Amino acid sequence: MKGALCLDITAPEGNTKVSHQFVTPPFHLSKTHLSEKILVVPISSCTPGLFAGDEINISLNVKKNAHASITTTSAQKVYASRNLNAPPAFVQQQIFVQSNAWLEFAPEFLILHHKSKLQQISQIHIENQAGFLFIEAFAPGRTAYGESLSYENFSNKTELHLGDDLVFVDSVSLYQSSPSMRILQQTAPTPYTVTIILVSAMLKNSNDEFLKKISVLENSSLLSHGLSKIHENVLLFRAVCSNSLTMKKVISNFRAQTYKLIGLPFPNWRKN
Repeated sequence: MKGALCLDITAPEGNTKVSHQFVTPPFHLSKTHLSEKILVVPISSCTPGLFAGDEINISLNVKKNAHASITTTSAQKVYASRNLNAPPAFVQQQIFVQSNAWLEFAPEFLILHHKSKLQQISQIHIENQAGFLFIEAFAPGRTAYGESLSYENFSNKTELHLGDDLVFVDSVSLYQSSPSMRILQQTAPTPYTVTIILVSAMLKNSNDEFLKKISVLENSSLLSHGLSKIHENVLLFRAVCSNSLTMKKVISNFRAQTYKLIGLPFPNWRKN
């Protein structure tokens, strides 16, 4: 399967809308709605998930003065192939946010099944004076079936460009015999992980109180977390949790504090 999701989001006369879309299976663009000033764009899937050899291309282009929050309605699942030599599923994400625009991209959990393989590349281009919140949440597997970190291989590379500068590159490769996998396996029986990137000019002048609210998360199920300001306008946050409920609380807290910082209303993903 080769699938694509391409969205142009614009704000003519100050009203944010999807002005152009190219959507093929497995994606389906659900009905959008405005939550205060922010356009909520829910993406659903019409297939069970990704299989070996599948190729997915995602392109999100948010134009000047537009404000959008894009999420998915269900977890993304990656299945194993009976052919051990089959190539991994491949996902490429290209994201562009123009000046004075805001994009939150927060897909639901990624769940890699036993013996599955996935390669993912995200290329993010944020213009100066634009804002962006990127949330990647990973489940260890089908925990209800006793699976935890039993996938074959997961490669994930993220590049963040701010203006004309490449400010951040993150490349992770997890496979069964890798040192990184062994460390993760030792943290908990079912470690749930999340990586969050926040880009905002408001970070330049933010006080320590905002960073404290993000970094101080008192919960015994929160196994570890780290916060790093990799640029005056870029914040990187990672956390490892022992269960999905704690990870959802961590994400909810970060989102709430972010929208307070940037001065935009907290978007309601469900239409009233």
